[in-house]
Amino acid sequence: MIALNDTIIVKPDPYVEKSMLILPEEDVRTGVIVAAGQGKKGSKRPMMVKVGDHIMYSGSIDLAHDGHLIMKEMDVIGLVG
Repeated sequence: MIALNDTIIVKPDPYVEKSMLILPEEDVRTGVIVAAGQGKKGSKRPMMVKVGDHIMYSGSIDLAHDGHLIMKEMDVIGLVG
């Protein structure tokens, strides 16, 4: 799979009940980036995430084939250590 512009493709982690962690009301999930574009077209700022990063995400997310997710870089909430 190839991601274009500021799009990333994520392999979601299996859903695990989050214990002892307070999250906002949004549904927050985690996954690993398997493809990332070069950045927003016309922008000089490079992508802040890269292939292999383990991330937390939310927002409007489209399901790709093979269970992968297609999303924008701005849907990434943070990196998982």
